[in-house]
Amino acid sequence: MCTVTFLPTDASVGGYLLTTNRDESPSRRPASPPESTLIGGRAVLLPRDAEAGGTWIAVDDAGRAVCLLNGDRPRPSAGTDASAPPSRGLLVLDLMEDPRPAIVADRLRERIGRDALPYRAFKLLVIDPTGGPGEPAALHMDWDTVEWSQHSVEGPGLLVSSTFRREDVNAHRARAWDALLEQLPADHAARRERMVGFHGEHGPQGADAFGVCVHREDARTVSSTMVEVGPGEVAMHYRAGWPCEAGAPVSARVPRRP
Repeated sequence: MCTVTFLPTDASVGGYLLTTNRDESPSRRPASPPESTLIGGRAVLLPRDAEAGGTWIAVDDAGRAVCLLNGDRPRPSAGTDASAPPSRGLLVLDLMEDPRPAIVADRLRERIGRDALPYRAFKLLVIDPTGGPGEPAALHMDWDTVEWSQHSVEGPGLLVSSTFRREDVNAHRARAWDALLEQLPADHAARRERMVGFHGEHGPQGADAFGVCVHREDARTVSSTMVEVGPGEVAMHYRAGWPCEAGAPVSARVPRRP
C-alpha cells in the first residue's frame, strides 16, 4: 500500500525531492529514524527496519537513492521457498554499494538469470543526479517473482503499490498527484511543504484506504520519509506515524560530495 513521489527541483545541480509513505501492519515494530552509515565507501542516510535491520529508502552523499515498495502483483516463483524469503530491505543495503541505475538494473537482471533473486515481489525507484546539469536519471524497476520490467522516469513521478482494490487506489492517487502538479508553486520551500501535505492526503471518504495516507485496521501508513537533495547537502526527513498527524520530522544530513 506504499506511495512514492519523485519531484526534480533545481536542474542546474540535479536537485530533487523523493518522498515515500511506508504502509505496514500496525503490529510491526517501529523503525528507527534516519542515521548515517558507511556503505561502499560513502556516507549513506537511511532509516532502519526494527525486525530485519534493512531499509526501504536510502541515499548516499552524492544524492544517489534507492527506494523500495512491495510488489502489488506477486506471482509464485518456481524453486523459491516462499515461506521464508529474505527481507527486501536487505536488498536495498546491498544495492547501495553502487546505486547507479544502470548498475543496479544489470546486477538484478544477472541475479534473475542465475535464479538468485529469492525476494518477494518488489518495485524499485533508483535515482542518480551525478550525470551533470539537468534532471536526475531515474529508473523504475518491477519484479513480480517471475518477470522483470524497467523504464526510465522523466520529470515528476508517482509510484503506488496496493493489493487492496489496486486499480481504484491507483486511480485516486494519480488524480490527486495530477492536481498537485497543476498548482505546484515555484518556491522550493513551498514545494517541499506541498509534498509533505500530499503524503498526508486522504481519500474521497476521509481517512480510508484510498488516500496517500492510509487508515485501515489491518494496514496503515506508519511513517513518511523525504529525501531532499540540493546543491550542497543531502538530507533525509522522517516522520513516524500517520503523516496527517505527524509533527516536526527527525532529520539527518550530510554534505553533498561529487
